[in-house]
Amino acid sequence: MCRHATDLQLAGRLDLAEQLYRGILRAEPRHAAANHCIGMLNVQLRRPSEALANLLAALEVNPENPDYWLGYLEALLLAGQTDDAKATLTLARQHGLD
Repeated sequence: MCRHATDLQLAGRLDLAEQLYRGILRAEPRHAAANHCIGMLNVQLRRPSEALANLLAALEVNPENPDYWLGYLEALLLAGQTDDAKATLTLARQHGLD
């Protein structure tokens, strides 16, 4: 179902993708991919502050995924939280982010 939501997101059907992600998260709140994808959807919609909680949830489940670090860093920067982004980058490097 997450893959289908991603396909919808890539096709520009953002409302439907968001509905699917939210459905996944209702059933499984710690679903890393759904948290990451809905977070990035919020970044795409220029709502980086709304994205942060979901992106952080994805990181907490899977801190070894570099895409999760990059998405969270992007949202922090777009939300104007540069100090937090610097601290997060240090932590991301400790988890293997190049």
